[in-house]
Amino acid sequence: MRRLGGGAKNVISTIVTPFTPGDLAGLTAWFRGDSLVDAGGGTANQWTDKSGNGRNATQGNGALQPTIQPAGLGGKAAATWGGTQYMTGTLLAGLNDLTIWTVVSPVPQVGRGDMFGFGAYRQVFGFLSAQLEAYNNADLVYADLVAAAATPYATQHQVDSSNNHWNAFLNSVASAQNPKVSAVATTSTNFVVGSGDTPPGNGQYVGDISEIILIDHVSTPTEDAQVHAYFQQYYGLP
Repeated sequence: MRRLGGGAKNVISTIVTPFTPGDLAGLTAWFRGDSLVDAGGGTANQWTDKSGNGRNATQGNGALQPTIQPAGLGGKAAATWGGTQYMTGTLLAGLNDLTIWTVVSPVPQVGRGDMFGFGAYRQVFGFLSAQLEAYNNADLVYADLVAAAATPYATQHQVDSSNNHWNAFLNSVASAQNPKVSAVATTSTNFVVGSGDTPPGNGQYVGDISEIILIDHVSTPTEDAQVHAYFQQYYGLP
């Protein structure tokens, strides 16, 4: 807050700092295209965690590194995945509850296209033949909310261990299957970007990933509104 003097009157002005995912409570990991580290030649060997928690995703094998797209959605940087690339990282502890938001431009493919997951296919989030999907311990939880080819989307998945509820949203449109019930187990501390497991099996992601935000609880309506408005402002999403 700032007090401006002037004659007999004082004017108080408040400087409002725009919301960013760094303001979220329980922020576990946050990856955005501007934190991709160029290994040389336009591929990324690290996706630096912007949460400040140091949970970076890395890939030392150049043949398996995603390509950096410097002018992706909204003119912002993104990571491009071609179905063979992946990165891995480690959390300090497994999660019971979580919300994960992503900004993606998927290439619809036959079969699975896993964007993010935990080791051994425990809680995997991505697309199944162009439909938003989630897997729980390798068992399909839901698959609907069809994504059109070459269209950017904001996705959201919520996992609630208190009632075993799973929820999905595509550009804030709720899945008709919400809430889907599937017994929730604590996630592995290992996570994968661009696949659902390491070493990858079937179902690696094809398309661009601009941003991933992971928090350690089921998001509130206020948090949902804040993240949605941020995506609109930063990427120009509807």
